[in-house]
Amino acid sequence: ILGAFLMRFQYGFYILNSAQIRKSRAGKPYLSGTLMDISGSINLVAWDYTGLITTADAGKVVYVDGEVGEYNGTPQIVCSVLELATAEDSNSFDLADLIPYAPINCQTAVQQMHRVLEGLEDEVYRNISLGIFNTFAPLLSSLPAAKSVHHAFIGGWATHTLGMIILAERIYDEYHRIHSINRSLLMAGVFLHDIGKFREFQLSPFGLVADYSMEGKLIGHPVLGALIIENEAQKGAYRWKRYGSCSILFSPIMVPPSLVLLPVRRRWRLRLLTILMA
Repeated sequence: ILGAFLMRFQYGFYILNSAQIRKSRAGKPYLSGTLMDISGSINLVAWDYTGLITTADAGKVVYVDGEVGEYNGTPQIVCSVLELATAEDSNSFDLADLIPYAPINCQTAVQQMHRVLEGLEDEVYRNISLGIFNTFAPLLSSLPAAKSVHHAFIGGWATHTLGMIILAERIYDEYHRIHSINRSLLMAGVFLHDIGKFREFQLSPFGLVADYSMEGKLIGHPVLGALIIENEAQKGAYRWKRYGSCSILFSPIMVPPSLVLLPVRRRWRLRLLTILMA
């Protein structure tokens, strides 16, 4: 992807995926960040920068001119021009060329996930999962799964989560006759493993991740997910067995260790497990 980006890089319009104003060793301001379009992303730098772009402009369309250079073995664009696109520029670019979208039909993916959750045999897991599904329904088909690491495109969360559910189904089909596997627990855990990202991200006007929310920076999506699940469990008057401040244990079976909430129903006691495999 990066190679294709470099081969076709030319002055024009791109998404400013991130931007930071810094100072050089000489004390002069410069801007560093990343550019992206549907073909990939690349670092950028604008030396002696005194323009109007700030960190808050991440996710917006910019006009860029410059040359491909290299820093620490990594290609980057050394900008000679870096400006925010104006309303008059809107006819000069097509957003379809700039904003990456999921390679699948995300509405269909969300419907498929809903059918899986409706089919869970365990009433508690089913009710909690469907309750959270309904809470975040408006964003389920569009939220990216990350800012840059993986599935960082419109519909990335749905693409990633459905893929995990399909894999989990295959693993269950292969091993449930040999090992005791709670299918309801497995499917609910996979569906909920990244649910905290719905509170972790701040989205750009185009729906990409521009930054992390304050609670995303301070807490992170694994614990945010735990809190979302706990809140939904309390709505259903399910009792919650706490472990420390966030009802979290570390699974001894995941490599690397994954943050989990262990579900075991014993009369009035519920410990809801969500596998957090971010």
